[in-house]
Amino acid sequence: EIKKKQRVTTTKKSPFPLIFHLGSDEKQSIVTWQFYRGTLKPDGVEIGTSEEMKNLYYMGYFGKGSLSRSAPEKGTTNSSLPPKMSSRRYQRHCWLANKEESETRESPQTVLVRQEEDNCTETAEGGEDENDSYYLTEDPYPIDEKLQLFFEEAFFLSFGLGCLIVQEDGKDLELLELWQRLCTLRPNFPARYTVYHHFRTKGWVVRTGSKYGTDYLLYKDGPPFYHATFSVLVRSTQGAELREVQDCRFRSWTSLSGLVRLNFNSTKTVLLCYVILPSDVDLSTPECVRSLMVQETLVRRWVLAEEGEKVRQAQAGQKPHKACTVESS
Repeated sequence: EIKKKQRVTTTKKSPFPLIFHLGSDEKQSIVTWQFYRGTLKPDGVEIGTSEEMKNLYYMGYFGKGSLSRSAPEKGTTNSSLPPKMSSRRYQRHCWLANKEESETRESPQTVLVRQEEDNCTETAEGGEDENDSYYLTEDPYPIDEKLQLFFEEAFFLSFGLGCLIVQEDGKDLELLELWQRLCTLRPNFPARYTVYHHFRTKGWVVRTGSKYGTDYLLYKDGPPFYHATFSVLVRSTQGAELREVQDCRFRSWTSLSGLVRLNFNSTKTVLLCYVILPSDVDLSTPECVRSLMVQETLVRRWVLAEEGEKVRQAQAGQKPHKACTVESS
């Protein structure tokens, strides 16, 4: 079931970070396409420019802040006030500043530090209370926040949308080079990217699902507006005989049942996505995505009380309630 959030504090923007600029010369109009630049790291792709970070996150919800749980906060807010910092983080920065030599650090930055008092409590969600008090001081160990894209996000921006240029060691990577590097860094990358591309083109916002033991989470419009509806598990099958590639995460029905129960308690439905890999496909090039097929299978808990109610409704001639499902492909 698609569940809308009660408190929404942001407005919807473009579903993709595509920005066009219209210009002209003496003979014709010229449309320019904005590109973003990222740096390939062992665990993802980093974006360092504040404006690019803001566009990529709020126009499609790509990536997360390296110092934040979701949106990058440092350097991307429109507020004229200094950034806020918890007392615990400030003490941590003081410890780091004393550990390293001052010559290797950047110039201090002004921050607002929350005072730790008995009457200054945090909300149940771990946020801030309106009665919290702050004092102005300098951050002794400033850290620049980056936007972190996981590999599938980065390649979708490069291959699917054509708006991201990824660098490694100061060199721009061609699409083929980037694909081969990501296949080296991420096991089963062709199948994982195919599923990511599949749901992005269907209009879902795809985020990492590691918190719930899955590969992806699917959101309608984005995390600020709706709770995640589906938790996606990517599985691979090879050849015409549909021989499943072994996945060490779920070798028994017991482990899969536990995963379904975990997601059921957080109002999410587990969606198994089987990527069928033809025996003659060349996985060393991104063109293989066109040859891979995605088969979706919903997995739900069988609850006796609910199933009994459906049977009674059917016997009484009433239409049983149907939960929200994703169309199979």
